[in-house]
Amino acid sequence: GEIPPQRPNTAVITKSVDGVSAASDRLNSKLQSVLFDRLQFVEREELEVLWDEQKLGMSGLLDEQTIATAGKIQGVAYILFLKVKSIDAEKHLFEAKLVSVEDGGVVWFLYSEGSVKEIEEYLSSLNS
Repeated sequence: GEIPPQRPNTAVITKSVDGVSAASDRLNSKLQSVLFDRLQFVEREELEVLWDEQKLGMSGLLDEQTIATAGKIQGVAYILFLKVKSIDAEKHLFEAKLVSVEDGGVVWFLYSEGSVKEIEEYLSSLNS
């Protein structure tokens, strides 16, 4: 899929698996810097208000469709789901999925494996 051309409001949800929060933070920052010209990212504080409001009316875990619906309420057009998982001490798996809040469909997907440095280099190449 294609990333929309007009910098729509986009929320970012990051899931770190196996205690890789430092790697997750680095890769999240790198991807946001790469996509900055194409997406307008919503501040984390605004997202926390959104999630707190939504949790009051929901029970159980939030799935992508529920989060997309919640984002629509707050004027967010897309949600960027990031997942970082450690494969071993040096190798990580990185997934990024841009989901439309309009219909819950995935409009863009990225997958990469390697060291944090290798994944950062790959993300940098997306601007070329």
